[in-house]
Amino acid sequence: MGNGTFVGVASFATISPHAIFAGRTDLLRTMSRLAGSSSDVTIQQWNNDYHAAYDSVACTETLQGSDGVERTWELADPGKLLQLSLAHSPRLQHRYGLALQRHECTVENPWHIWVGFDEFAPGNKLSIDNRRKCMCTYYNFLELGQHTLSQAATWLVTSVVRTELCKAMDGGWSAMLALLLRRMFLSIQGFGTAGVPVLINGAYTMIYAKLGVNMSDGDGMRMAYLWKGASGLKACLKHSNVLKRNSDLADRVPGHVEITCHDPTKFVEHTTQSFHASVDLVAEAHQRLQAHPDAISVGLVERIEKTEGFNYHPKALPYDQILRQGNVDIFAASRLDWVHSALQDGCMSIECHKLITASEAADRGGYTEVEAHLKKPWEFIKANAHKGKQLHRIFSKHRSNERNEHEKLKATASEVLGMYILLRHWVETELGEPAGLEAEFESFRAACHCTDIIMLAKKQLLPMRQAADLLRRGLSDWMSLHIEVYGSDDVHPKFHWMFDVCNQMEIDAHVYDQFIIERLHLAVKPHAERCLNTRRFERSVLSGVINSQLDSLGRMRQDCTILDNQVLKIEGFHDAELADKMDVLGMTITVGDIVLFGDTAGRVLACASENNVFGAIVDEFRRIRQVSPSCANWQQTEQVRIWRALELEQDCFFGPKPKSN
Repeated sequence: MGNGTFVGVASFATISPHAIFAGRTDLLRTMSRLAGSSSDVTIQQWNNDYHAAYDSVACTETLQGSDGVERTWELADPGKLLQLSLAHSPRLQHRYGLALQRHECTVENPWHIWVGFDEFAPGNKLSIDNRRKCMCTYYNFLELGQHTLSQAATWLVTSVVRTELCKAMDGGWSAMLALLLRRMFLSIQGFGTAGVPVLINGAYTMIYAKLGVNMSDGDGMRMAYLWKGASGLKACLKHSNVLKRNSDLADRVPGHVEITCHDPTKFVEHTTQSFHASVDLVAEAHQRLQAHPDAISVGLVERIEKTEGFNYHPKALPYDQILRQGNVDIFAASRLDWVHSALQDGCMSIECHKLITASEAADRGGYTEVEAHLKKPWEFIKANAHKGKQLHRIFSKHRSNERNEHEKLKATASEVLGMYILLRHWVETELGEPAGLEAEFESFRAACHCTDIIMLAKKQLLPMRQAADLLRRGLSDWMSLHIEVYGSDDVHPKFHWMFDVCNQMEIDAHVYDQFIIERLHLAVKPHAERCLNTRRFERSVLSGVINSQLDSLGRMRQDCTILDNQVLKIEGFHDAELADKMDVLGMTITVGDIVLFGDTAGRVLACASENNVFGAIVDEFRRIRQVSPSCANWQQTEQVRIWRALELEQDCFFGPKPKSN
């Protein structure tokens, strides 16, 4: 028998032939000579084939440059892109058919679209080529459900545009997003007007939809809404009375608070009406200045902008009267992403850095000791083993400054999410008693508790209203503790934005985040990296992305499926199969992984299916000792169980690997 330490943790963690040969002129000519055909014809044919799918859904918008020169923006028509995607994937049609059975789609009862947009820079992160930095826009339908929304292939990439082009346009990305939303909802064949006819399971149906979620990180929302953002006086897009830290106004202006406030009862939420009133005041000030420059000063207009928290451009999204009259409620749909607020230089990463720094100052261990802890022979689930074994690099000297100091925790959102439980384990087992660090320990545990709540809600293991209430109280407790021990100098607007996330959870009855957007970036990245010529960058990249997406849709799996090419048949059970690996709602389960089934743990011995019902055959574990609140010793038993695949939890680390006696 063997026993070992098991640590539960909430974590997450194909290119078409056309894409492979894109730009490979020399190779194509060689192939042409071998085939005995004209190289020009062959290259032209490959080029036509490469762009064919995109050209069938292509559209353009004419934009006025800030220099007065008109430019053409090439993008994919959202409705045509949906038709193309469904035509290439019977399985996607099946998903839409099931969604239509659950949620009627009519003019009176439209579906809801989730629009996600974010920037990324292709190429080497250490040598970024800003000429090819891109703003990408993706969309999907909320009614398809969490399982479908978690699959990248089901998302439609309607725009990949260079940030350089956005900045050159009159009104910037905000005006461009307004045009995209007009086309999506209010054009002749928009989702909000005539609807989009699609072929589903042999029958035509109309898809009507309205804007449900418009999500990005804080910087994305700043660009889209011409909001002054984290550095502005109004440091929150969603609350009208929350001011930046050290504004020196909260005590003098009744009803206002700063981002350091951790009492959510004092926050005043913007409504669509108050949002419109605020931006309209800014617009009116600018219009008066233009019409009667002697009647109003530039300084007064700037003060109005500062007070309301918005910049102005007549073509920008907040000031688009066509969208407003078409009932496209851009404010009600606005969502701030919790992933960037909590994990990417946010609450959790700052808290982790503060705790490690405090422990080092108390001569109890620092970045070097945490790095050594994560280098131990931890055993990770096989699908995430490589990433898990690299987590120690977060604390290595390679992420320190030139003085070999760690000024902050330099890690991606997924790295922080994968690391924080192992850091908690280090705190609870390596640091031991909190003597001298009681307040720091308490603040860190409170921050971990908030992240735990989000992960439980994301997995639908907590009712969403209860989760939102628990998170709100948890954030209030954590901020109070954090400020008490560390002061308020490092309190960022992201701390406050997490209270916005609580409200979003209540409204949506769901946890929407940008992790799926980050995965979608990975589908765009190889095409953007290969496209060195930026003359028609948008068309070239979208062509490659759509080719790859159609290929992925053709290979899209059902909710559960065996992944092995070879399976073992069981004698006497003609419909049963055994395999080493299976896919469960995008989660890969492999023989040897430890999985959770309720409060029980077990090691997977085999993956099984019978009559399209999937399960895991496991060696059940018995809990023998609770080491710490997040760590226990387990022992293998002689009990072999079959657990239903859809009820398994796999988001965990476990280790060090048990040794058998």
